[in-house]
Amino acid sequence: MLRNTLITLSLLVSSFGFAEEIAVKPLKDGHVLVETPGYSFEVPKGWTVGKETPWGARDINAKDKASSFGAMTADATTATWDSLYRVSLGFIMREERGTATEYRKFKTGKGYEAIAFEVANKEGFVSRRYVLLKHNDGRALALSVKIDSKANEAMMVKSFDRMVKTASFR
Repeated sequence: MLRNTLITLSLLVSSFGFAEEIAVKPLKDGHVLVETPGYSFEVPKGWTVGKETPWGARDINAKDKASSFGAMTADATTATWDSLYRVSLGFIMREERGTATEYRKFKTGKGYEAIAFEVANKEGFVSRRYVLLKHNDGRALALSVKIDSKANEAMMVKSFDRMVKTASFR
């Protein structure tokens, strides 16, 4: 097969009764480009890209499922970063309590306005990191990483940084 063969997976989203096209394109360096109808990004090869839920969330899991990435879309919004941060923290803390950092504004390499923040667990380890990106049309994309241990932290942070750096709205 050609090195840049485009593998198209059709996943049925049963709650809506339509097929969702996900393209996974192998890259030369041990990563893949994941393309959905709304966005794209790069993740490590061999990770499982899950089905999108009816509310726009998708999990990307390592083989051992101990660490994971997440992606979640939102329709066009005029909400401020303060509001998006507060709403995000509400959901994040319901899943697992922790100590959140204040958010930092930045611009991604692709030119999107974004914020980043972290959540430390009860032991003080920063086990979760989040980035929210906004397209100039108001659409939003939330990216996250859950890090299972300090031993995997450097690798996971590096892979998450790449995911954020390559994230693009379609």
